[in-house]
Formats: sequence, C-alpha cells, structure tokens
Amino acid sequence: MSDGAPQRPAEMHRAIEAAASAATICLPSFPDVEAAFDDASPAATAERYLGLGAGEVVVKDGRDPALVAYADKRQDVAAETVTQPLDTTGAGDSFSAAYLAARLSGLPPVEAARKGHALAAQVVRHYGALMR
Repeated sequence: MSDGAPQRPAEMHRAIEAAASAATICLPSFPDVEAAFDDASPAATAERYLGLGAGEVVVKDGRDPALVAYADKRQDVAAETVTQPLDTTGAGDSFSAAYLAARLSGLPPVEAARKGHALAAQVVRHYGALMR
C-alpha cells in the first residue's frame, strides 16, 4: 500500500535532483540532505546542488552557519545566538521565507541569509512558530 511517498531512495533522489536542476534558488537543510544523500558536509551539499544546475544554494544547518553558494562565491553566514529557544518548529521555513523575500527585494544572497537567520531567531522564541 502506498501513502504517496517515494517507496525507494532512488525515486526520492531522482525527484529532488530534478527539482534542483530546474530551480533558481535551493534552500536545503543539511540534516535532511545528510540523511537522504549521505552528504559529508554543507559544502558537499552546495556543490551537488550547484552541479545539478541550481543557480543559488543556501544550505541551512540549524544553529550552525548557513552556507551561501552561487557562481564562484561561497560564504558561511553565522546564525543569530538564541540562548533559550522555546520551540524550533518552523525555523527552517521562516529562514527560507525571509531569505526569499529579501532576494525579491533586491538584497544580495549573504544579506538575505542574515535576514533569514534573524527571522528564524525570532520564531524559535515562540511556541509552535506562532509569533503573537
């Protein structure tokens, strides 16, 4: 019985790689791609996505720096320090939303990553990613 999810890792790999090859911007989470593709590092993830044809890759890695990679540029962007996060639900999605909004507003990738980290730092200070 199928629940709609890929039944084999090879199918999942093909689907992710096809999407990456058509994408202008990819925002993978390192813990996810490490588990799915056995990537050794965020740098390996960025190079794999760039090699597939993605124009810009930001490898998110929780509280660790995000790696921004495009053309011949590679730069780690430190996450903001949150001493007592309440709930990490939605942090990665919030990072991605702020990143994309910043890029659409004309900010360069590194500045957009800083905006992503800033929003994610706010979100983890609230339960259930609901900022009230």
